[in-house]
Amino acid sequence: MAKRNASKVAKQPKAEGGLHRRREYDEHQTLLCDMTDSEILKTSRMASALKKEIDEAITAMKDEAKDRKAAIKIRQGRFDELMEKVDAGQELCDVTVFVTHDFEDGLYIAVRKDTEEEIARRPLRDNERQQQIQETLSEDGSGDTEEDPAGDGDGSAE
Repeated sequence: MAKRNASKVAKQPKAEGGLHRRREYDEHQTLLCDMTDSEILKTSRMASALKKEIDEAITAMKDEAKDRKAAIKIRQGRFDELMEKVDAGQELCDVTVFVTHDFEDGLYIAVRKDTEEEIARRPLRDNERQQQIQETLSEDGSGDTEEDPAGDGDGSAE
């Protein structure tokens, strides 16, 4: 290996009559040179710092890729929902429904208020029939199970 900064000025011998038989000169070339211990340490520290930067950049890139994949997944899900609505030509929406408990015929009837379309007709369930019994008893006053609202024990609300 060559030593750094080991250049010498070469003398150019002259031939008879002043003509040069050789041409000699200095030029700079890139050659492998032995490093000193301090140069090795400094270069090693620079390489270590650069490796840390590379690792951090790779981690950041992976994190960003995960975030982007998650965002794409959310958008894809929303897209699929919208396409299902488009394909079906329908979507779920809140609608006011007029409900009738026909105790005489024993039917539950539900009608959309916006279109007046009957959307349900079925027999009353036991708990719905029980409501009729409770309401009838309350109207008669015989089934009044509420506590005295005034708390004075006489049953009056005054």
